[in-house]
Amino acid sequence: MADVTGAYTSSSCVVSQNTEAVLRHKARFEWGATYVALPLIKGTRYIIYSVISNGTYVKIGLSTNGTTISADHKTYFTFTKTAAPLDLSAFFSATPFTQYFEPNAQDVYLLVLSDAAVAIGVVEYKG
Repeated sequence: MADVTGAYTSSSCVVSQNTEAVLRHKARFEWGATYVALPLIKGTRYIIYSVISNGTYVKIGLSTNGTTISADHKTYFTFTKTAAPLDLSAFFSATPFTQYFEPNAQDVYLLVLSDAAVAIGVVEYKG
């Protein structure tokens, strides 16, 4: 969780911003090649404090299969940039993404989607 890069770091994205909020709220890091799928659990709210992608866009929405946001699902957050990488950690430190979604037959996952490697800092809040 270092804020610097060096000879021993990987070429994939690293969560480097918003370290204070991540440590304070005991966030866990999730990463994937193009998406992170968080299973919706009744009574659990996900709070996203950090998002970094090696791609040019990030979308947050609901998914049935855990890999795509289908046309009948709403995309709740979209950010696009013309050149990669995309670091939205400072943005999410000021306004974390959170909203309660009740799981049902169509809405099974909260999906963070990109066109390249993506990493998030997320906290599960039960209440």
